[in-house]
Parts: sequence; C-alpha cells; structure tokens
Amino acid sequence: MRFSLLILILILVSSCFHGNRLDEVKYDKLFHGGQSRIWIISSIAPREYSDNSQRFKNELLIFSSNGNVLLSDFSKLYHGEGKKGTFSVYSTNKELDIQFEGERWFFTFEVEDEHHIILRPNVGSSTSQIMHLISLPEI
Repeated sequence: MRFSLLILILILVSSCFHGNRLDEVKYDKLFHGGQSRIWIISSIAPREYSDNSQRFKNELLIFSSNGNVLLSDFSKLYHGEGKKGTFSVYSTNKELDIQFEGERWFFTFEVEDEHHIILRPNVGSSTSQIMHLISLPEI
C-alpha cells in the first residue's frame, strides 16, 4: 500500500514538471490593447508633498502598439498635440518605461483590473507622481 502511494506521488510530481512550460504573462497589450488605447489619468498622488500634484489633471496617456505614447488633454487631442514619446513594458518586473524628449518616466505598475492601473515611480524617474490610470471605455 505504501509503495503504491509513493509511486502515485512520484507520477503526480513528475507530470507537473515534465515537459510543461510556464509562459510569462505579457502586460504590453494591457496598455495598448493590440492597436492603441486611451488612459485617463484619474488621480495623482505625489510621493512626497509637492506643489505640482495637480500637474496632470484631466490629461490622457495614449499607448500605441508600435511603442509610441502621447500625453495630451482633451482639448489638444483632436489636433494630435501633446508630449510625444516611446514606451516599453517589462512584464517580468511589472515596469513601464516612458521616454519623452529629455525625460524618463520609470514606473512599477500594479494592475487592479484590465481598466485600472496604478503607476508608482521608481528611482531614476523624472516624475515623483503616483498615477492612477483608468482606460477610456469603448463605445
């Protein structure tokens, strides 16, 4: 009885590890949805007290699948105006790196759900703002 139980446990353990690959979760499509996705910066919380805590109020971050990002507000969006840059998502560490001209925003992100992301600045980031992003709902 004990021998058969030992064999059964070995078979179960070996089936769990033999030939099964665990794929890494890719978060890049979360930001751009396969084409482009608009995120509303819903709230800003400074890492430490600062006067520019409302600096990004009512602004949008638009991520494209080609790696481009646009920071704009509703009034400038129609003309395609705003701060343009590129972004990279590092899924393993849950990091988002946004490069604007002369600026680097480097965050660790926390996914509340597919429509709500919290961005916390890392060391070396040009911004100290904690940003809460909410995706603009599809019509």
